[in-house]
Amino acid sequence: MINTHTVAAGDTLSAVAKRFYGQAALFELIAVASGVPDPDSIRVGTVLIIPEVNRKHTVVRGETLSGLAGHFYRPQNSHLFPLIAAANGIEDPDQIHPGQVLIIPGISYKVVSGDTLSRLAKRFYGDATLFPLIADANEILDPDVIHVGRELIIPPKN
Repeated sequence: MINTHTVAAGDTLSAVAKRFYGQAALFELIAVASGVPDPDSIRVGTVLIIPEVNRKHTVVRGETLSGLAGHFYRPQNSHLFPLIAAANGIEDPDQIHPGQVLIIPGISYKVVSGDTLSRLAKRFYGDATLFPLIADANEILDPDVIHVGRELIIPPKN
């Protein structure tokens, strides 16, 4: 499910992150998902996208953020490591340590003509049979019907 929040007077991204995630430091995740160029300046009435962060991973020795991005988003998507860094308030992607618990956020995708959930699962996970992950994350009741222009959350695979 995609949550949203309409900015009210006095709101800050940190306060919104604290409300939804329990951690103000996750404000960057909301900024990235919502296309907010300056996290210190949000306008009243702006609708913010609040991505789900239901996957967590405990770092083991030898892991890197790019390696984790490759694992959760597919090897060719290892360049998406900044999403994991932003979700965890990590400034230096080379500074993660064993035992650290990381939030692994989903990524968003806008449906284009010809897309199916199976094709998207194949593209993002390398396995078309994993389409229920996308359907469940987006509360899609009929997996054969997705509309062009719809913004989908592509959750990380297990």
